[in-house]
Amino acid sequence: KQYVGVLSADQPMTLHRSGKDNFQVLSLSPIESNGWSLVGEVNKWVGVTQARYLEVTTTPTSILVEVTGVKGENVTVGFVSPEGELMTHSCIVPTEGVMKLTTQGDCF
Repeated sequence: KQYVGVLSADQPMTLHRSGKDNFQVLSLSPIESNGWSLVGEVNKWVGVTQARYLEVTTTPTSILVEVTGVKGENVTVGFVSPEGELMTHSCIVPTEGVMKLTTQGDCF
């Protein structure tokens, strides 16, 4: 189950007791000045790493990420919109092994 929410002094994080068979994986990411947040690869234990994300650029209306991978690999990147909606976009890594992806789903 995925939950997207904003943490603040008025809305703190609530953690539940867990064990080896019933644990939660939490991922926190900052909200950029334009309201967007980079979640990264939502199907991975660690969604964003320096080895995978070569550059992250915030524009007035978007986030642009430069991602490295293996030619032909399908990479799915998650973002949270200013309205709080989790959005994912997928792109295929080109021959060069590096691709760029925006919050609007543009791949190049």
